[in-house]
Amino acid sequence: MKKLLFCGIAMAVCLGDAFAGNAPGKRLKSISNNKTKFESSREVMLKYAKLEDEAHRKNGKATKFEAPLKRGGSTNSTQSVSFIDLGDLINPFSVVAQGRNYVSVAPSLNAVALIRRGGSLDPGLSNNSPGNKLMYDYSLDGGNSWTLRPGRLYNDLNYTSWLGYDATNNFGARYPQGVIWNPAGNTDPANAMVFGAAAVLDGTNGTWGAVGRGWKSLTSVTTSDSPEAVWRSEDVLHYIGDAMEVNGNGDIFYSSPEVDASGSAIAFTDKICVFKFAYNSATGRFDSTLTLLPFPNEPGDYATYVGNTAISFAPTGNVGYLAASAYNISYDSLVTLTLYVSKTIDGGTSWSDFKVIRLNYKNDYEFSEDIDAIREQMLGNYVRFTEDGLFSAQRGEEYAHRVDYFLKDMDLTVDQFGYAHVLAQYCVTSFGDTITNDPGNFVFYPGYGSWMVDVTVDDMSAPAKGEVIGTTDNIRGCFGDCSSTETSFTEDSRPQVARSADGSTISFVWFATDEEAHPQATDDFNSNPDMWVRTIKTPSAGVFLANDEQRNMTKGTDYDGQIICGSIAPVMLNRPAGGFEVASTAVSLAPNPTSTSPWPTQFFYMKGVTTSDTIETPLSPKILKSSSVLPGSVSKLAMSMVPNPNKGKFIAQISVKESGNAHIMVVNHIGQILADYSQMLPQGDVKVPFDFSAMQSGIYFVKISINGQSASQRIVKN
Repeated sequence: MKKLLFCGIAMAVCLGDAFAGNAPGKRLKSISNNKTKFESSREVMLKYAKLEDEAHRKNGKATKFEAPLKRGGSTNSTQSVSFIDLGDLINPFSVVAQGRNYVSVAPSLNAVALIRRGGSLDPGLSNNSPGNKLMYDYSLDGGNSWTLRPGRLYNDLNYTSWLGYDATNNFGARYPQGVIWNPAGNTDPANAMVFGAAAVLDGTNGTWGAVGRGWKSLTSVTTSDSPEAVWRSEDVLHYIGDAMEVNGNGDIFYSSPEVDASGSAIAFTDKICVFKFAYNSATGRFDSTLTLLPFPNEPGDYATYVGNTAISFAPTGNVGYLAASAYNISYDSLVTLTLYVSKTIDGGTSWSDFKVIRLNYKNDYEFSEDIDAIREQMLGNYVRFTEDGLFSAQRGEEYAHRVDYFLKDMDLTVDQFGYAHVLAQYCVTSFGDTITNDPGNFVFYPGYGSWMVDVTVDDMSAPAKGEVIGTTDNIRGCFGDCSSTETSFTEDSRPQVARSADGSTISFVWFATDEEAHPQATDDFNSNPDMWVRTIKTPSAGVFLANDEQRNMTKGTDYDGQIICGSIAPVMLNRPAGGFEVASTAVSLAPNPTSTSPWPTQFFYMKGVTTSDTIETPLSPKILKSSSVLPGSVSKLAMSMVPNPNKGKFIAQISVKESGNAHIMVVNHIGQILADYSQMLPQGDVKVPFDFSAMQSGIYFVKISINGQSASQRIVKN
């Protein structure tokens, strides 16, 4: 295996050691105004998709490449983690940009599956390039031995013809998610299925917007295609899913914000998509339903922006949660990302309104001892800038500036008592009114490190709680030459969560450099990441016990400091001698490619990532600002826009049940209000004309509200 090359990001960072020799909240830092722009996973995906499209058209077909060589090394003295070669991919679009949930387990079968894009050795390559096919590998002995390339989950030729795409120009298996679906009570692996879904092109908008999915028997080794389907977007742009999980009722769930990905801009609308795939024994297929959860978009001066979502269920299957990292100025005065949570108690049929969970103070007078306590575990509540550096300060002290925190990334699971556990990674985003963000241009200050917080939610009417359970000195690195090469990408800490099948034990996992083992020449470069784990147990409702500290699981292994693009399964395997094991993968990438297609990518399964034997340290979660609950959705107004797209002139066709004064608002794709007025509308089918002739080509949103009903439509002006 080649040494994974990291090099300097084209950014300056704050200097100093965030954790050396200082108590939390008492750290000395050098003064720096440098910051890093937050680039969401969707922005990264769109950029790489464009690059891959250009490279594919230029190269014509994929090139076969040799697998990287392995390097020697010692084994870990405390952990027996080994690395099993699973073969290659055509490029890293299964794993880049915080991709996850493409590793799945069925603990009762001791089975593990990796759902991925195709590689140079996968079957059926004569039909098209390998990256257009959804593939999988599986193990029936807990990851010790593997059956590789047992067949396709879907063949891109079928749906490309249906969508009207030339197969040579389609890219149909980017950013896959997948699960092992095991019928209740089944002990025969032949009766289990592997189910996968991936983002595909959609002819309605010329780019993303549909979901390709397929499934087949887990152990049926065949090159024939499985049952498959493409879910075309129509008016809902599914784009790229964030997470996938099977609940205790045997239903598969898949979440994503609804966004508009056409053109050069990515605009979030006002919904979160929750997909449900339920197996139909009569047809042998998975039936699909889509629930659109209302999400705040209009309040304030700027539209909501969503970073990512996560979905998970308790072992029983009926209690589940959906988490989203998002920005809305109505609920957090800071221009940053904040945590939102919704809950279901009926297996995902219906969901509660979203609760906003804030670690920051919206205003200085909102004093809370609990929030102060958890913030003091991080950089602190207030700081003071001096010629000698940055010092902690007290509330009300002269020249004290409030520290604000940014939700960089997160993942979610649910324990045996129905408590949601969000592993939230927080970073410094501003210092009160001294260093602030601009709307739509989120930044964070990685030079201070980051903090992994276990945010717990149970009763949606009660405050959430949080506890810092881990830290990272370095949160962002670079693979390739990030200062000059577009195909390079930054490697983040990728926080992820897995629970035992019974929900009694939870493993929090992230990937960051161990600076004692790998000193970094430049601050905040996550250039030699290892796998870190902190484990908790849930002996009773709301009681959490943890091991004494975060553990570096890969230090001293053959791949010490090389755990790139790590991913874990949402559920852990059972160990024969007791305890649990995290199912996880990592990849090796050839450094400095000339294009994204091909970009040689080697998968490895990490065997032996076990939970701690001693888990007895009590945690004392602090209350967070979470009493605010977003209002429920208003009744939907029947409205359509024709034509759409258009040259600037179009008509809103509205079915008005009762005459009244309608509120009409027009905003652009970044949430700026361009028009806001009222107009009387009569009862019946009404046509309201609009003229955008004077506006630039682009994406706009029209919202009309009348008599408690509301509707919002996306308008594309050519």
